Amino acid sequence: LNEYIQYKEIPDQLIDVNIASDYTKLGNMLDFCKGENRLEIIDKSKINVSVSPRGLKNGIYGHNLYIMGMGGFLITDYRSALIEEFIPGEDLIIYQDMKHLAKCVDYYLNYPEEREEIGKRAYQKIVETHSLEKRIEAIEKRI
Repeated sequence: LNEYIQYKEIPDQLIDVNIASDYTKLGNMLDFCKGENRLEIIDKSKINVSVSPRGLKNGIYGHNLYIMGMGGFLITDYRSALIEEFIPGEDLIIYQDMKHLAKCVDYYLNYPEEREEIGKRAYQKIVETHSLEKRIEAIEKRI
């Protein structure tokens, strides 16, 4: 992905893996992956890997919802709020550590049908349970 930053454009072919993170070490890449570019990268990625912000102890990283809401395939780190809303292995994949993440990426790059089915299920779940109306209803119930 770094080679595309220089040209400020995204290739038409699919990107194998998109890594979403808030780590400042990634610097320019994160600037490149904002706004419209972010959505285009998600759309063209076979696999989207999400590393939740360090300060997010228990919640759902917004980027995860963008990815699943676009029908993207998501591999992410564990957050208990995620498994309250989504089923690991059906709606998304949760990696345990970097070694496990590498195995997951390798596996799902080699099994596109399974990867696409998981992305479709995640999209369906987002449509059914995370629309603006549904989110407002959930907030109102808590108040």
